[in-house]
Amino acid sequence: MTDTTSANTGNTTNSATIDGNMFLYKRPVLLNLEEHGKLGLQKRPNPFEFVKTVKAIPIVAAEFSSVQKHYPIVFSNLDNPAALAIVGLKEDRNLFVSEDGQWDPHSYVPSYIRRYPYALATGENNQAAVVIDTGADGVTEHADFPFFDGQSVTKETQDMIDFCQQFALEATKTQNLCRRIKELGLLTPQTATQNTDDGSEPTVIANYVSIDPEKLTDLSAEEVKSLLNDGVLASIFSQAFSMENWTRLIARENLQKAR
Repeated sequence: MTDTTSANTGNTTNSATIDGNMFLYKRPVLLNLEEHGKLGLQKRPNPFEFVKTVKAIPIVAAEFSSVQKHYPIVFSNLDNPAALAIVGLKEDRNLFVSEDGQWDPHSYVPSYIRRYPYALATGENNQAAVVIDTGADGVTEHADFPFFDGQSVTKETQDMIDFCQQFALEATKTQNLCRRIKELGLLTPQTATQNTDDGSEPTVIANYVSIDPEKLTDLSAEEVKSLLNDGVLASIFSQAFSMENWTRLIARENLQKAR
């Protein structure tokens, strides 16, 4: 753990919920020894039950190449775009989580999900503190993986802190990437459709924001070279390739309906 990231091991109570909304987190609080010294995580038979009804998950640019193999990558909006992996076509159905709360073993699990119920919060002087969702299933006194061992965090907790710290760094890079493609005017509203059996007008299954490949041709050679050198162009290509997964999502939904 670096000197900018820490769990509170003192006697100060930090039970207040974190300001702002954290997607999927019910009761996020700063992890501290006084209140959470006897708590930890219990292994659960349905580890992904908590995202069973989620259809879009935040992702970072570092995982675009993995995500694009399985899910469409889109952006949340035009004004303040954030990168998302689409895992379902309906508001209440994640097509990659089974009835018993298991993620499809052949599909990539986004890092936002893998870090849960941990996270980082940035406070004064950019000091990052560890957050835990005390509303998460599996947070209990009967833990397989305690948060603390005496006055210090356990190895399992430290590993998750390190993972969250890396995620936070990548999230910042992704915000910069999204800002850049917005400023270059590459984003555009798009629509995913499904053909009908009777030959009538295709059915709209999703409205989303994506990079328009044709707008890349409007960029100058210097702009393209800069995107290439900064690794942004690779992310743009991954996002473009991921569009093929709309067809796979439709097929996946139809297959599950038929069961």
